[in-house]
Amino acid sequence: MKMYQNIHLRILGLLNNSFGAPNTERAVTKCFFDIREEVRYNVEAARALITSHFVNLNQFDGMLRDCMDNGNNYVAISFGIALLERLIMDDRVINIVSDNEFMATVELLGRLTQHRHRYPECIVNAIDTLWSGNFNSSSDYSPFNGNDRYLSGASHYIHSGMHHVRSCDTDDPPGLQEKTEFLLKDWVALYTQQNQQSTRDARNFGAFVQKMNTYGILKTDDLITRFFRQATHICTDVVYRMFAEPSLPINQAKNKIFQWIDAFVHLIAMLVRHSGEAGNPTTKINLLNKVLGIVLGTLIKDHEMRGVSFQQVGYHRFFMMLFMELCTADVILESLMHSIVSAFAYTYHLLNPSVAPGFCFAWLELISHRVFLGRILVQIPGQKGWPLYAQLLQDLFKYLAPFLRNTELGKPVQLLYKGTLRVLLVLLHDFPEFLCDYHFGFCDTIPPNCVQMRNIILSAFPRNMRLPDPFTPNLKVDMLSDSSNAPKVLSSYIMNIQPANFKKDLDSYLKARAPVTFLSELRGHLQVTSEPGTRYNMALMNALVMYVGTQAIALIRKKLCAQHLEHSTQRPHGYLPESCC
Repeated sequence: MKMYQNIHLRILGLLNNSFGAPNTERAVTKCFFDIREEVRYNVEAARALITSHFVNLNQFDGMLRDCMDNGNNYVAISFGIALLERLIMDDRVINIVSDNEFMATVELLGRLTQHRHRYPECIVNAIDTLWSGNFNSSSDYSPFNGNDRYLSGASHYIHSGMHHVRSCDTDDPPGLQEKTEFLLKDWVALYTQQNQQSTRDARNFGAFVQKMNTYGILKTDDLITRFFRQATHICTDVVYRMFAEPSLPINQAKNKIFQWIDAFVHLIAMLVRHSGEAGNPTTKINLLNKVLGIVLGTLIKDHEMRGVSFQQVGYHRFFMMLFMELCTADVILESLMHSIVSAFAYTYHLLNPSVAPGFCFAWLELISHRVFLGRILVQIPGQKGWPLYAQLLQDLFKYLAPFLRNTELGKPVQLLYKGTLRVLLVLLHDFPEFLCDYHFGFCDTIPPNCVQMRNIILSAFPRNMRLPDPFTPNLKVDMLSDSSNAPKVLSSYIMNIQPANFKKDLDSYLKARAPVTFLSELRGHLQVTSEPGTRYNMALMNALVMYVGTQAIALIRKKLCAQHLEHSTQRPHGYLPESCC
């Protein structure tokens, strides 16, 4: 089936090259909605056409809204919900489409919720989940989807670089590829020959920038972007060409690859360091984000095209060496370290193992590198790097979860699992407070049968806390002073209580024990499939237990405080019992 799909996409690609993208997109979109209804609403077929850029999204959005017939066509409504879930929820990390590209469909679905009684409960619940999980920004609690100023710019420019790679490169100016190859070869030779003294390095860099200017590379931002894309492709070709040489030993092949990539990385670092004005760091960060997006887009495209033949060595070397170059002692770059670390963290999030499984081992090594760990968990002030790193670990756990849940541990998965345990042990030893603060979200994602992994996380405790000897005679845990302190839970577990009407019924039942059918219907909300291991929504179940527990504790404290206040008239003026504090 996959081969059959690829053949059709290949044919559409040839039509696209012959008749142009606008004409092809309009024709394909019209054809999709002209076919008979019983085969029209295929989510995977629609997704394949959209991700391959053979569909005009505005036209598709309008025609899908028309097919819904103001809410009268249930089949079209179900298709629209499923497609939006697939594109905007499941594929959010690779940014295929944004929420505002389906505004007509979203607007109609929003109007349907005002007439809930007309539609089956499954459709209403699906719309509520979709709406609350994607089109309401306040409920999207991923740290990479917030309004952090360090991430907002990174998101725009990284996705811009990715989109540039996905777009057709046949419209490059004549001779650009030859110019890029000549300049890159010249820089590699210069980088190999030069010594590492800063004065010589600056002089060589200045001369090379003049040469780039002579060739017209620095005239516009678009030409610079195209130069970086072509240079990335050249370095990628070097990787596959070196590994394809049967007579070349593997170490010599890697040395040759590293020579090209290290030179390219050094050029990027020098351009970032010297771009823009001294007092305006925005230009430097924007350039870095654009380059990261270009390399990221190239990697994902390369991974899709080559499949099992994909080589991760070159990309791993690029990301590692670029981060190391930007972390060297430099007054200018040190002031931008928060933005630099945020940009790399966001890039790694977009590149998580679920997106590029062939890169998962290199990815794990990148996020666990000692320099990256030190920068993101220690050197960013105010622990602002902690939620970013927590999300990266969540990405790793989500990828491993299906294998661990079903105990399908082939040799590659075993290696990845052992590597994950080693990372957790490092965090347990050096950053136990980090594991304490995010333990709830981690254990939400890790399958319950992974006792060893969960125990490593749950065994963490703050370094300023002294644990009691468990063999102490007559030890009573509730009498320990630390037991009165509420644990930190930085995971937004309340957002897992979905859909919104279920949360509303839960609050109503806790306050007034109504509706009376809530408990009898609770199992239906928690059970999502009939498959063993995934039968219940564990994230919802854990969030429900935590939420009910915190509400109960708050109610008990409120009652105790009220009882103390009743007897306060017999106590000295100004006395406040400790239990109310």
